[in-house]
Amino acid sequence: MPPAREDRRKQQRAKMNVRGLKQDARIERAKPAKERSGRPWFYLGNTYSDMGRPMKALPYYLEYLKHSKFGEERRQALQQLGVIYFRHVGADLPEGTEEEKQVKKAARAAALEQAREYAYQAMLAGWRQGEPLLLLAEIAEQSGDWDQVLHWCRLARNVPAPHSVMFMQGPAYSYMPAVKAMHAHAQLRNWMAAISECEQALRWRPNDTSLIGQLDQLRAQERDERNAQHDCNLLVVDRIGSFTADLARHFGESRNVVRRETWDDRWRGWADLAWFEWCDANIVGASRMPWRGPLICRLHSYEAFTDVPGQVNWANVAALVFVADHIRDLVLEKWPHIKSQTRVEVIPNGVSPEGLTWRDRGHGRRIGALGYLNHKKGAETLLELMRLHRRYEWHIGGTFQDAHLAYWFKGAIEDLPHVWYHGWVDAKDEWLDGLDYLVSPSIVESFGFSIAEGMLKGIKPLIRQRQGVEQMWPPECVWRSVGDFGKLLSGPYDSHRYRDWVLERYSLEQQFALTDALLADLTKDHLTPPAVYVRSVPVDLALVDGPGAIPLGCTEAE
Repeated sequence: MPPAREDRRKQQRAKMNVRGLKQDARIERAKPAKERSGRPWFYLGNTYSDMGRPMKALPYYLEYLKHSKFGEERRQALQQLGVIYFRHVGADLPEGTEEEKQVKKAARAAALEQAREYAYQAMLAGWRQGEPLLLLAEIAEQSGDWDQVLHWCRLARNVPAPHSVMFMQGPAYSYMPAVKAMHAHAQLRNWMAAISECEQALRWRPNDTSLIGQLDQLRAQERDERNAQHDCNLLVVDRIGSFTADLARHFGESRNVVRRETWDDRWRGWADLAWFEWCDANIVGASRMPWRGPLICRLHSYEAFTDVPGQVNWANVAALVFVADHIRDLVLEKWPHIKSQTRVEVIPNGVSPEGLTWRDRGHGRRIGALGYLNHKKGAETLLELMRLHRRYEWHIGGTFQDAHLAYWFKGAIEDLPHVWYHGWVDAKDEWLDGLDYLVSPSIVESFGFSIAEGMLKGIKPLIRQRQGVEQMWPPECVWRSVGDFGKLLSGPYDSHRYRDWVLERYSLEQQFALTDALLADLTKDHLTPPAVYVRSVPVDLALVDGPGAIPLGCTEAE
């Protein structure tokens, strides 16, 4: 049915409904006062509200309240009266002259007070309903009382949705408290809280373009306000993201930090420092361009087995950071010219114990392996161990990075009932907590975050001998052959030692201190021209590198 025709049909049905209800109201009024239920007036109010005629609905709700005997309907009538007074009473008064403006202002103030009173009564009539609380939040918002907005939103979000949809407004029990709280936090300039509320609202309405736009605005506001607090701009380029989360948060305490998966000329003109996580195509391209400030590259391990380090213009990179000595030695053996062209440092990884519950453990029957699964991770050796040690439960967590290996491995464990493959693990602390040992059969690693995280929980690691491992981990936890593996299983078990080992060698605090010292040393003698902006947006440096370009020292294009 065409929309216009459907709309006409709705209007016709509403008029028919009104005629019938008015007849019912006359019958109701003819009854003795004690026998009147008031329901025709209630439904007349609802009908006019549905028709978009709230002022017509108002007297019927008021009449209903004189006779009301039904608790939920009474709450709904009070709620509707609160909404009508809040949004409509006095809203259409003229304001052409100063006198009319004063009259309207007074009328709206009285209407808001009446709306608040009806909302309070609705809340008392249905204390397990979210709609009155949200209405009170809206009234507080209108008055600019942002703390009250947050108060009512906090109460509203704790009210569960009723089982019946009758008289229920779905947004009050889903995204609307978050939206109202977002606006209040934004007015109070609590940008991170506003961003959090907006993200929560988007979980209910992931395709809401208005919310998406507001989230972008909030992030920009938060970034601009944070940037105003510091005078150093640091660009972090990390195509994966997981390895720089802690570092970026730390950098952000004293610098303006932006994280990107790739770089472009806008950020080249903005950054006083640029940190490139991974020796990949990002640093290859960046090293061939002039930058305002020093470039730092952190290389993990896989890059050492590619030809990428040989493609970097290291003379334009201020420092190359490794996370382990043995990977540094491998890279410098393959490309010895690097050490004469850039500064080389080793800064071990840092691991946070936050969210990892420690307990004193001992020998048991559950062995786990956690992380990405590929040939470098020693999947073939892992299978051999699982076949040899059938008395133990084996739990494998992670995702395969090679489809051929995944196909082979999953088929190979079909006849091993003591082996469980869990896929990717999100609840890492809970998953690790059920283990007694954590095995690392990799043939190459620069570190091994899962090893460190397991040790922080007091779990004994079982680490395959490989380059660098005996300098990084407890020697009594290293096995040299499949035959040695069983000896480690029955060897000493010391949860205190495992946790202390990580805290003493791989703390975030140590990583931060060494990194801060490096950055300070790189920038102390480096004169950086001011960043180039046009209307607070970083300028594409291609505009300042050529003839007729904006002078690099200017802060705003004329």
